[in-house]
Amino acid sequence: YDFEVVGGVITIQMTAHGFVPQAFQIAVGHHIAVTLVNVDSRPHTFTIETLHVNARVEPGQTVRLTLSAPHYGDYVFFSTEPCDVGPEWRGLMRIFL
Repeated sequence: YDFEVVGGVITIQMTAHGFVPQAFQIAVGHHIAVTLVNVDSRPHTFTIETLHVNARVEPGQTVRLTLSAPHYGDYVFFSTEPCDVGPEWRGLMRIFL
């Protein structure tokens, strides 16, 4: 992954080709304002099972969530929609010290 370092704010687009960007990182202990923008013609989700996050984003819709950066480590995010099975529908949130 090519990691985008964020200072507490990130916008992730859901496109016909997956999540853009697919990876981001932030220091432990910060809140992350995540804006999800679905520019595709199908619904998608932004799911991080270990953090109990599951946001469904309809076509053309924008959803905003705030996450608390958990403990140090890597957290996989993905879409649970049936057609979103390729690697482009998996991403990584890295929490660093």
